[in-house]
Order: sequence, then structure tokens, then C-alpha cells
Amino acid sequence: MFDRFLKGIENEVEKEPRVQYYLVGADEWRNADAWPPAEVKLTKLYLRAGGKLSFTAPPTQERPDTYTFDPSDPAPHLIDVSENELSVPENYKEVEKRADVLTYTTEPLAEDVTVAGDLFACLYAASSARDTDWVIRVTDVDDQGNSIRVSDGILRARYRHGFDCPKLLTPGQVEEYRLRLTRVGYVFKEGHRIRVQVTSGAQNLAFPNTNTGDDPAADTESVVANQTVLHEPDYPSHVELPLLS
Repeated sequence: MFDRFLKGIENEVEKEPRVQYYLVGADEWRNADAWPPAEVKLTKLYLRAGGKLSFTAPPTQERPDTYTFDPSDPAPHLIDVSENELSVPENYKEVEKRADVLTYTTEPLAEDVTVAGDLFACLYAASSARDTDWVIRVTDVDDQGNSIRVSDGILRARYRHGFDCPKLLTPGQVEEYRLRLTRVGYVFKEGHRIRVQVTSGAQNLAFPNTNTGDDPAADTESVVANQTVLHEPDYPSHVELPLLS
């Protein structure tokens, strides 16, 4: 690219595909004319009662899930310091044992599921606090129970309508949260399961929200938040996977 457009060398690089991406799990490079690839179809995976994750939306009202988020003890975001980066495929198997981490898991996959593009999450939730954080993480669960990070995202509740229009929460009121997760090219293998985690802490990635709604730069107090996650016809919490046909 530099040779062609900076040095004027005729190497025909402009004739190559506009996008090249690596597909983890298939161990191969793919070409595309756009990102995400044109053949991608956004497909919803719904959070369901009993910790289930399903391509079928909840047909009837289901009991919501709850947890408490204590800013003094946030769930960790696992990193490998030697990698000098945050987006590494760490194993969240032990983190998922925490009471402040909800998990929703599919049945074992009948065939490979390939995703390429941006992942999104739509969470319907309520908090007892005036402000809080929501963390959504997608993992790949193998037959040994290892839960390997694939993609995740975090949203501070006051910015649910955009960073240009912050608005504090009304405690107990259900709100819709849209999160953009990290983009990936990935193959969930046959027999594996797809899992979605919901929590409010990401220690090592972000300073924990004090939940008070006050200025985080000067806030010295914090409160424990009671969090409620809904999954029912009126509030169908889900993630959107860019499935590659």
C-alpha cells in the first residue's frame, strides 16, 4: 500500500480485495469487498429464564434475574499483561462463579456457527441506583467447561442515549441499553456452546461506577446497586450475532 501510493510503484495493490480478515477457529484468512461481509445476517440470540440462551424469543413473561453490584468488589476483566493489550481470549470459567455475574448458555451446537463483523447487545434492565455500568461478554464454552472470551462491551447507564446527552436513571425503572461489542471473525465449533455474561464490573478495563450518579472525578462515596435483567416479550434482551452464511 505504501509502495503504491507513497512511492508510486505500480504493484496493483488497488486490485486486491478491500477487506482481509482472519477467521479464528478456521485458522484462515478471508477476503471481502466490505466490512462486515455482504453475506452476513444479524441474528438474535435471546436471554431466557434458567440461564438459557436461545434463537427463540421468550413467548411468555419470564421471571427476571437479579444480582447486586458492589463497586468495592467488581468482577474482573481478565487480561494478560505480557500481551500488552486487553482483547485476549482469557478463560472466564472461574469468574462466572461469582454471584454478580449472570450467564446464559445455548445447548451444544449441532454445527459450526461462524460470525464475522460487529456484535451488538440489547439489554432491558433496571437498577436501584442513579447510575451504574453494564458489561456484556460473549464466550465460547468447550466440552471441558472452559469459557473463552470472544467479544465484549461496556456501557455507563447515564450515556444510554449517547455521550452527548447524559441522563441519570430513575431507580427501579426499566431501560433499554444498546451496546456495541468488539468486532470479530470467529467459528464456534460443533459441540461447543455460546454463552452471554451480564455483569456490572470490569476491573482492569474500567474504574468501577460508584452508582451514586455524582461526578466520578470527585466522588468519594459509593452505593451497592440491585440490578434486574428482564427477558420477556415486552423486554426481549438479546445479543445480535453477525452470522456468516
